[in-house]
Amino acid sequence: MSGPHKKDPENRYSTARSVGAGILVPGMLFGCVVVGVVLGYYADKWLGSSPWGVLVGLVTGSVAGVREMLKLLKKMQGESK
Repeated sequence: MSGPHKKDPENRYSTARSVGAGILVPGMLFGCVVVGVVLGYYADKWLGSSPWGVLVGLVTGSVAGVREMLKLLKKMQGESK
């Protein structure tokens, strides 16, 4: 069937990748921060160093999340060329 309603498979693939990245990137950033804070919380309970473990976990998780997000975006940019 030809006509204006026929969709280009390559265009659909590109759109699906963009939507997936739009979901994955913030999810990865959020997940890294949550893991860092949870590990910091348990480190505080174990070491009795409240609130330093949570703060270190927050910073470490944020840095890790941004780093992984940039790596993913760079990889995706390289694949699109």
